[in-house]
Amino acid sequence: ELEKPNITDVDISAMFDALRNTYPMLSWEVMLPANTLVRADSGMLRQVLINLIKNAVEAGAHHLIVEPFQVDTPYTSPNARPLLTLFIGNDGAPIPAENRQSLFVPFFTTKQGGSGIGLSLSRRMMVQQGGMLELADKPHRGCHAAFILSVERG
Repeated sequence: ELEKPNITDVDISAMFDALRNTYPMLSWEVMLPANTLVRADSGMLRQVLINLIKNAVEAGAHHLIVEPFQVDTPYTSPNARPLLTLFIGNDGAPIPAENRQSLFVPFFTTKQGGSGIGLSLSRRMMVQQGGMLELADKPHRGCHAAFILSVERG
């Protein structure tokens, strides 16, 4: 069972800057204004982003793109905060069509020695924080694999 998230204002642009230093082997294209705040558990959000980046590196990615993604959001309650939705894509190996449906199923893995908990746990962490993590329908801009991450704006 996951710990209850400690939701605070988190500077997600600064978080990406720190992750850029952790993964210097990647070419980064982060299109977020400085001081972009979201409402999240900092540790959980960082772990989700690390899981996505680690998977990209393991898939042979050299380039990572992070940009705001426009989606048509269904009606939410008037008190709900707006979401920041991000496209997080990479140029690593594409995700085979036959695996796309199972990516978030616990213990499903395509990796030799993989546990199959990274993406399912990442999605659960995002849902617990009022967000979501999904596979993008169609990667774009030279990306072969992409995810859509939604989190409350700060």
